[in-house]
Amino acid sequence: MLHYPIHLGFNTAAERKWPGYNAAARALEAHINNKIAAAPPDSFCQFMYHQLARELGLDFSLVERVLFAADCGSHGNTIVKGNIDRALERSEQSH
Repeated sequence: MLHYPIHLGFNTAAERKWPGYNAAARALEAHINNKIAAAPPDSFCQFMYHQLARELGLDFSLVERVLFAADCGSHGNTIVKGNIDRALERSEQSH
């Protein structure tokens, strides 16, 4: 599971194989971190690849490639902001 703030890094080999990879990583990192910044502390945030692709105007397969490399989510990623144990407690209390 990824933790806020996320850092996707840059990959020279991936950029050669998939042009635009590093630009997509920078855009995704900024977009996701900005959204999580507004979330309450000690919470989980979920991001679906198709939604992020649409919001940023990026190709779905490129978004999937970048974020799957970061956390291996099959359709998206869950990111924890703050303490994971308190986030789990908050999540259980809300259900």
